[in-house]
Amino acid sequence: IQEGSGGRQATVAMANLAEGISGLVQHQRAEQHMLRELVEASTQQQARVEALLARLTRAIEKAE
Repeated sequence: IQEGSGGRQATVAMANLAEGISGLVQHQRAEQHMLRELVEASTQQQARVEALLARLTRAIEKAE
């Protein structure tokens, strides 16, 4: 009887562990997606800043 009860407890514990791991993986995937979006936005912003700096440089060179 004790072995059967322990087996059920182990099964429940394993199911809970699997559920927890699944939740963790989903959370990490969501964070990874968010980080990719942040990197993409940062890359686009950097490209805009570089273009602005190039235009400013050309304007300054023309003014000299």
